Amino acid sequence: MLRLLLEIALFLAIAIALVFLVVSLLRLIIDGFTRLASWFNTFSSATDTLIVVALITGSISIISVVVWPFVSKAIEYKRERRSFLSSKIEGPYNEFITQFFMLLSKHKEGNDVSNEISEIEKIFTLQLTLWGSRKIIKKWNKFWRAVERNPANINDNLFILDEIVNEMRKDLGLRKIGFSRLLGKYDLPKDERVDHE
Repeated sequence: MLRLLLEIALFLAIAIALVFLVVSLLRLIIDGFTRLASWFNTFSSATDTLIVVALITGSISIISVVVWPFVSKAIEYKRERRSFLSSKIEGPYNEFITQFFMLLSKHKEGNDVSNEISEIEKIFTLQLTLWGSRKIIKKWNKFWRAVERNPANINDNLFILDEIVNEMRKDLGLRKIGFSRLLGKYDLPKDERVDHE
């Protein structure tokens, strides 16, 4: 019991000390700003306006010269990173989309494509997991849950693959294509097109 009271007292002492420290720092900062403002006010009233404008312009120039290299390096790093990731994901995405359209052609011809869907899973799970965006991995998992639930429902599974293809386009910096443009020529039922657009 005594130990608990000592811990509570120590906690309260630390909390009070922190509050006192924060209040003191705030008071010091506010006092510094008021002194700076009064100094600037007396300086600007005693100094010619042209000199004040020159000092402000010079300060802005110095700050921009000092800050700009860091900003440009950050922008360049982001651009290089995006270029690197695009080069890594372009190959697997291209293969995936090729397999996807071959699957659609076989499905349109009336062939059973459940084996091909399993083959796509084997080939691309590693590549998509490694290089795909978070959204693609999420849609990929959605696709495999749908396949496991109902492998015979090929049309719904193809719609999810269509979502993955559109997400890949977004990853590569391209706009999304509507379902009617991407899968419309494969004669899937109209009512299902409306549900998934």
